[in-house]
This record gives sequence, structure tokens and C-alpha cells, in this order.
Amino acid sequence: MDAMEQATDAEDYQAVGVRCRETLLALAREHTGAPWVPVQPTPPKTADFKGWLDLYAEALATGRVRAYLKTLAERTWDLTVWLQHYTDATERDADLVLEATGHLLVIFMYAAARHEQGTMRRCPECDSYRVTEDLDVTEQNGVRGLTSNDVCLACGWTGESSFESFSDRHRKIAAHKARHEG
Repeated sequence: MDAMEQATDAEDYQAVGVRCRETLLALAREHTGAPWVPVQPTPPKTADFKGWLDLYAEALATGRVRAYLKTLAERTWDLTVWLQHYTDATERDADLVLEATGHLLVIFMYAAARHEQGTMRRCPECDSYRVTEDLDVTEQNGVRGLTSNDVCLACGWTGESSFESFSDRHRKIAAHKARHEG
């Protein structure tokens, strides 16, 4: 961060806190319309970072991961606000807040990716997570498309094949894009 590299006195280190706070607010704003965010009758205010991240944690995780996200968001926000107002701020204080902010961003990214991935598939034969989808371009009844089936890389189990024409696949992709862009 440029602000940190230029910092030489307490006010400069406080400015790092301001930048980190702005980064957290940008994170909250960026995801307000994400498909995984439940519609709220009264959504949090734009600058209510804790309110938004609490809502995001509820949507993205359960149990201990949810509790960790909520606590991490709250504590990280509190640190950024503290540094912003701490008149004796030092380089170490600014480093601590920078690291905490970066950590929250990474953990949030992991939680969102975990949510989007959904439950990992397991092989019905050996219970391995090494299940992948085998795709092959084929033609059925004069129609080109994809034949797919699940395959376990651990034991070799193969699931039933299914066929989807390219035109059907393109329609599904277009419909999906329209839902998320509109």
C-alpha cells in the first residue's frame, strides 16, 4: 500500500487506518447485489460494514465458520477505526491493521468460494472426494453436444452418462447470465 510506504509520522499511520476502513466498506458495497445475499426488507445502510458482513456471514457459512467470519469482521473493523483515531499510531500499529484487513479479505474470499462450490461430491463406491466430471463432445441423433458422467479418480467408478446439446447448453448459460446481470 502506497500510504504505508510514504508514512513517517502518526498522522500518516492513522491514514493507513482510514484506507483500510475504506477498503472494508468497498468490500461490503461490492457484494450487496450478489446472488447469495438474501433480500432484506430493510437492508443495512451503505456504510454499515458490520451489518453487511453479518448478513454475508449468515449467507455464506454455518456453524464455526460463520461465527469466525462475524467475529473477524467485527474485530477487523474495530481495529481500522481504532488506528484512524489513535494519535500515537506507529508503523507497527499500521502493519497490524494492514495485516488484519488483508486477512479478512482472504478469509471472506475463501468463504464465498466455499459457498459457491457447494457440498463436495463423494464417490458412492469408496467415499473419496476425487470425483470429477468427464466431458466428451459427441453426436446423438444428428445433434452435437456434450456427454458427461462422473468419474472417481480414486477407485475408477463411473456414473451414468447424460447428453446435452450445444444449443440447450447455450440457452442455459444465457439464461443464467441474464438472471445475474439483470
